[in-house]
Amino acid sequence: MKRFIINILLFCLPIVVWLFVKWTQPHDQQFTAHFTKGDCFSHGSWLQDRLYLNETEIDIAFFGTSHTINAIDDKLLSKKLNKNVVNCGYCRLGRNLQELFTQQLFSYNQSANLKNPNLEKIIIEVRENEEVSSHPMYPYWSNFREMLQMPYNRDYINDWYLYTISRIEYDKSKLYPTIYEIDTTNFGGSSNLDTIDITQLEDFKERHSKRLEKDRNNIKNTRFEDFTYRFPKHYLNKIHQKCHDKNVELVFLYLPSYASTTLEPQHLAYYQSLGTVIIPPKKIWNNPDYWFDKEHLNIAGSTIFSEWLVSQL
Repeated sequence: MKRFIINILLFCLPIVVWLFVKWTQPHDQQFTAHFTKGDCFSHGSWLQDRLYLNETEIDIAFFGTSHTINAIDDKLLSKKLNKNVVNCGYCRLGRNLQELFTQQLFSYNQSANLKNPNLEKIIIEVRENEEVSSHPMYPYWSNFREMLQMPYNRDYINDWYLYTISRIEYDKSKLYPTIYEIDTTNFGGSSNLDTIDITQLEDFKERHSKRLEKDRNNIKNTRFEDFTYRFPKHYLNKIHQKCHDKNVELVFLYLPSYASTTLEPQHLAYYQSLGTVIIPPKKIWNNPDYWFDKEHLNIAGSTIFSEWLVSQL
């Protein structure tokens, strides 16, 4: 039996060493940005270029999901506020990826040329409730240290699998070097001209209200709730600490779905402990003419909302 165990360990040792080498090797984020180019309509490659390569300073940065991408007209805000406003939204939920992108913004700000010395505000999207899972693209963008520091969540094992795959793909890319095109566009906001049919919105409104109520009732034990939301709060606390250290104002912006019955986010008190919270008027979210689909504002809605937001910033 003892010999059998030794043989098993000897068999596993090369695999463990190989994994460790792959996990700890230097990571090229430009490769990641273009390797994931099919995700979120290639927004990752634009975002990487905007944060690292574009020489235009950033005064106010928005981070969030596709809600942010579609709701925030950063070009309009830049003109109205006479500041460089950038919509850094990225599709789907997951606080770890948002924290990683804000970290990149601060890291560049610390570099020799101080690209963003006048960074004033970081504005984080919040919804009715916090998402407790990892962002599906986080393993591709993160490094070994960040993966080790990631709190346990329901995607933990899958994240390490995707992290390993991304490192293998990076090695393969070295065999066929690619010259990447650089997107010099300053603004990341994007919305659609179309308006969704009202009957679809009303059906969604009823189902969405029931689902939110069910989610709230599912978590009744305080201890269980603390454990459940430990993951997103870990990354929001990191963003808050970095903003505090760099004297940058942290703002939370409530962006619910169409006609949400939840007038304020469930974790409002927690957000208020970290920074300012902006809750838009209900009339914007309840107007069906402003929606491209049940989750995203169209161009008309984005314009109206961004015009209102000028007074809040």
